[in-house]
Amino acid sequence: MLESESSLPAISAPDLSAILRQLIDAITNIPEDATGLETIYQQALVSLKIATGVERASILLFDPDGVMRFKAWLGLSDKYRKSVEGHTPWSQEDVNPAPIVTYDIFEDKELTPYYPVFSAEGMRGLAFIPLLYRSKVIGKFMLYSRVPYHFKQEIESAVAIAHLVAYAVIRRKIEEKLKLSETNLENSLQKEMAARLEAEKSIILRDDFISITSHELRSPLTPILLNFQLTRRCLNSISDKIPQVQFVMNLFEKTEQQFNRYLRLVENLLDASRISAERLILKKELVNISALVRELIERHQVEFKNLGYAVDVEIDDEIICLCDKIRIEQVFNNMISNAIKYGLNKPLHMTLQLKAGENGVSQIEFEVVDQGIGISKENQKKIFERFERAANLINYGGLGLGLYISRNILKAHGGDITVKSDEGLGSTFTAWLPLGSDLLQH
Repeated sequence: MLESESSLPAISAPDLSAILRQLIDAITNIPEDATGLETIYQQALVSLKIATGVERASILLFDPDGVMRFKAWLGLSDKYRKSVEGHTPWSQEDVNPAPIVTYDIFEDKELTPYYPVFSAEGMRGLAFIPLLYRSKVIGKFMLYSRVPYHFKQEIESAVAIAHLVAYAVIRRKIEEKLKLSETNLENSLQKEMAARLEAEKSIILRDDFISITSHELRSPLTPILLNFQLTRRCLNSISDKIPQVQFVMNLFEKTEQQFNRYLRLVENLLDASRISAERLILKKELVNISALVRELIERHQVEFKNLGYAVDVEIDDEIICLCDKIRIEQVFNNMISNAIKYGLNKPLHMTLQLKAGENGVSQIEFEVVDQGIGISKENQKKIFERFERAANLINYGGLGLGLYISRNILKAHGGDITVKSDEGLGSTFTAWLPLGSDLLQH
């Protein structure tokens, strides 16, 4: 029972990971009969209790009429459930709502009609955790406290569990549709639908596992990186006084390169999960794309020099675009990095131009040409898919996510990326995106 704000120790990341893995195992092995969803609900309540320490919690889902109904609960009376069923702070149309914490129920005027039942049930604190599928609300978790409570640490654990349960519920609905289609496969259209449903069912938990795993990997990296940078700064301040420091600094530089490579892999996993869940959010601003590309090329100068790359660059001046700077930088940097990776140390050519696209609307084109290993015709479409690679994994590392993420970022801006290539002769990657505002064309 939550007796005070400090009564519960914060659950550690490894412990939460273990709880999530157990929940994934349970979901993966749920029975295929009518009890399957009940098993999911009960396992979710067990996971919530272990992860948050609450004694009372509940799971509610929207029914076909759009009414929020109780599906499973811990420590709640029949009278309470009947009195509050149907109440929800969100509609089914709300997109990516955040959890809501009511520190003290009796200070929330919107809950006034429910004061008597809350008092009778001995409740003072509430937490509403949305269950989301493709950014839309399908239900909620409720956490309850007998005293006013902030639910700070508990929210993160509950959100992770809610994410899994939402996918499991949708997966079960897909399975039910699949069974229905299997009873009457009279034509090829029904067979195609069954295959599609089966494919979607099989990737749901994989997508969610990728999302949770990459988040768990990312969480400890930020403080490690900050400590690493602080240590380097301290060493740099005494490097002229202690000869051995320079040797240590060189080790730090090599370690930082490997650390940043690992960080990029994790970020790619996170981006892939955001795209799959339709949660890729753009923060647009006016960006000098010409300056951005010059800065990116400058960053790679040491790499160009060490690998013997001759680089020819043509950049139109002062191209200003309304876009998400960080995301477009990510796309262009991926294109340059790929050219270095697969270019066989032969000359590279890069151009940034403002061109007239369809209907005369101005658009930006960034093109990177290498003379490297090239890509076969059959692989040229595959390389833009998730976890697809054209190059041999032994000779060229990576997850096969860079171009998939780049294409989705550009499409979110109204643009795209294309490739022209001949195996053994090199590749030309062209990214384009609209300026983003009619005002910028004049």
